[in-house]
Amino acid sequence: MACITLEPQTKSVKKQEVDEATGKIVSRHLYWEGHIGIKIFDDTDADGISMEMYKRIVKRQGEKTILHDTFEAEDKNGKKTIIPARKAVYHGNGEFEFWKEQLGSKKYYVGDEIAKAFAVVAEETADNLPELEKLKEMYREKNRNGLN
Repeated sequence: MACITLEPQTKSVKKQEVDEATGKIVSRHLYWEGHIGIKIFDDTDADGISMEMYKRIVKRQGEKTILHDTFEAEDKNGKKTIIPARKAVYHGNGEFEFWKEQLGSKKYYVGDEIAKAFAVVAEETADNLPELEKLKEMYREKNRNGLN
């Protein structure tokens, strides 16, 4: 049986400004921006997707969903890597299948109740995101006005 978990990731959102003492441009941390994905894994493999895609896959039970097309990614050193296209399907009864173009597919079984519970979490999180965006915008506006 495979495992499923929430996979939080954060990144610092910064504001660039001129340091009055040195005249140099510096970055000041404003807030941490969070993103939560869903990771399905077993002893040998793992597949991660956004909550929105997870919700869509479970809702479209039995239908393949394109996660992304093939694209080229470049790292900080300029090295380019081809990322293969991916598709996924929720077969029902807790069984997910993920395909990577030209690499085949991988099936994971997590249990139907667990799969549906994570779909509820994804739905509730999506419902709360507009409120979070409003709070971020209020903070950005406060910052633009020079308020601390």
